[in-house]
Amino acid sequence: MNYLQLIFVLLLTATSTSTWAQRNMPQTTTVQQDSARQIIEKFVQDLNNPALANDVILSQHILLQQPLTDEFFEYLSYSIATLRLNIQQKDLSQLEYIPFIKLPKKDIRDIDLEGNDPQAIYFIKYRDKLVFPVLLKDGKIKSFTLVSNGEYAHFINY
Repeated sequence: MNYLQLIFVLLLTATSTSTWAQRNMPQTTTVQQDSARQIIEKFVQDLNNPALANDVILSQHILLQQPLTDEFFEYLSYSIATLRLNIQQKDLSQLEYIPFIKLPKKDIRDIDLEGNDPQAIYFIKYRDKLVFPVLLKDGKIKSFTLVSNGEYAHFINY
């Protein structure tokens, strides 16, 4: 085998191995996005269901990282009620679930991630307007609220 044939065989082997590896690589990002979307869609469906009480939505969907005092419960109930009003006025079939990493820079440049994984952040969009963010952790919603301090917006962790 001459030198050119050897190079050709090596290139062919490398290309086929690379293609095989890509085909057989786990699709974790896609699976994670599908799972995240299901979590968020269920949350939105429950927000849209007037038969479900706010505390049921809170216990099923929200990851609490601090003790639930009466004041904190009132705050969260009010936040969920406000979000429900907003969602119930929309055609759910027109909602889009956009991963943070796919949003244009102009929409996210003033958000401080504060160490949160950008792949765990989604925005719900309706008719070209961002409605609310969702920060996921451990299969639940860690936050659905951004608050601006003037320069940057920060997630409120519950």
